[in-house]
Amino acid sequence: MPKVEVEKLLLDPENPRLPEELYGAPQSVLFDYLYDNGVLDELAESMLDNGFFEHEPIIILPPDDNGDHIVVEGNRRLAALMLIHRNPATGERSLPQQPTPEQLNRLQEVPVFEVASREEVRLFLGYRHISGLKPWKPEAKARYIASEVDRAHKEGTANPFLHVARIVGSNTQGIRNSYVALSMLRFARNECGVNTLHVLNERFGVWLRCMNSQDIKEYVGFGSPRTFAEVLEALSKLDCERLGEVLSDLSPRPGKDKPVLSDSRDVTQYGLVLQNDQAHFILRKYNDLEIARQAVVTQGFPSQVESLRRRVDALRDDIERGLESTSTELQVAAEDLLRSARLLHGAVTALVEK
Repeated sequence: MPKVEVEKLLLDPENPRLPEELYGAPQSVLFDYLYDNGVLDELAESMLDNGFFEHEPIIILPPDDNGDHIVVEGNRRLAALMLIHRNPATGERSLPQQPTPEQLNRLQEVPVFEVASREEVRLFLGYRHISGLKPWKPEAKARYIASEVDRAHKEGTANPFLHVARIVGSNTQGIRNSYVALSMLRFARNECGVNTLHVLNERFGVWLRCMNSQDIKEYVGFGSPRTFAEVLEALSKLDCERLGEVLSDLSPRPGKDKPVLSDSRDVTQYGLVLQNDQAHFILRKYNDLEIARQAVVTQGFPSQVESLRRRVDALRDDIERGLESTSTELQVAAEDLLRSARLLHGAVTALVEK
């Protein structure tokens, strides 16, 4: 396995793990982000104790005019090595204990695998970090997924969502939700002038969960698009005011410890509140989801059942149009849903006939 000196390796300014605002940033800025989010101290100490794992080389691009290589896979490991060797980009950061000369010498070079271009490695990275053993954070996954979906569309793929789902070992709905979640934030930022940084960098997991709520999507004017063309059309018609309102509910407010919507487990109730005029009025008056939820509970059973019906109809449309893969497991789940629906119908009928 060939090796390259650590000092000839550069952090990737296009690393999908990075927030979008850091793309193209200097090495010191990239390092600071990885240090703050990558638990580098522990990784560095492990390398000092055990050396670098030879069986998992860093993947690099061909050298530039200075003989330096951009690392396209292994940026966190490179950042730990930079910390060990006190690379100028690390600034004042340092390990609690200075490595010994022997340790430094052992980590002077690391095994690498060179690829000719990013294209050669992008599919491998997608599977490894979307469905594989080393998943990225939700927002990093979404950025990769969005780029692959757009790429598939430009190449003329009939169903970009299904195509990417098969590549990364996911499902169509999950790919579509990630694409829509990121695209909505970009629309809010670029077309509506909404500051989306907090939601993108700190609350993206909750925002992604919101994409499973048909009530929320309908509230912001997105509806129930399924195909790629329908999604693009729906994105262009989003309601800026309502979209900004929902994103604001995911962000901290002055004098408040938590956002209005602070827990992904509350997404379903939040969607019901948005669709209920009285509950929505209470939410905006008090900015308290629990108070607004009580209004839904007192009058909301019909709307909850209607919301469930819409979700089932949307899933049925996906299956009938071939946008979701079918299996025996799906058939069993559908039979269980049918039994629950019959029990619900029986309970409601019994109450009405009393």
